[in-house]
Amino acid sequence: MPCEHRFINDLNPNGQLKYLFVGTFNPSWNRPQNDNANWFYGRQYNDFWFIMPQVFGQQSLMGRNFRTNRQYLMNWCTQQNIGLTDLITNIQDADIHNQLHNDIILSVNDNAFDKFTQIIPTDIQSTINQNANSLCGVYLTRYEHTLLADGIISNLWTTVKDTCYNLNINCHDLVTPSRQFRTLTRIQKLDNWTNTIQICT
Repeated sequence: MPCEHRFINDLNPNGQLKYLFVGTFNPSWNRPQNDNANWFYGRQYNDFWFIMPQVFGQQSLMGRNFRTNRQYLMNWCTQQNIGLTDLITNIQDADIHNQLHNDIILSVNDNAFDKFTQIIPTDIQSTINQNANSLCGVYLTRYEHTLLADGIISNLWTTVKDTCYNLNINCHDLVTPSRQFRTLTRIQKLDNWTNTIQICT
């Protein structure tokens, strides 16, 4: 049984984008204790909605009434000309009855996706090309140096970077907002993002 993206219909954001944030994969398979996100980065152990809005001078949306409200977050992003997407749309050779596959897909180890051979990437290049005249920056929400060299995630991100380079669009990796990475506090991560993201003038 393939594992498609939990928000597969939202991977190609609409509207005129100024910023595009790129993650890796949010599986449709349910996590233990139903610890699933209602939308991108919506799990309680991810500080994306604390960090990202404040980079743009807005209030944190980390409160549960914001973070779990899919429609509110979608509308907020549209108003701010912000798009969210992930590198992977579907893992076709994933088997929900295979415990190893479950462990990989529900883990936070993106490098383990190389165990699969039938991965369908998201067409992020089309989104970038459609917004080439308005995009100020495209950002991967994890450090690039932590990716397996020549691995599936690294290669997909390289394709995105090359597209941005050819269009002269700023493109950079960011420290992950996940609390699994505890070396930096959420405030230090906010500083990192603020110093890295180029705000449109």
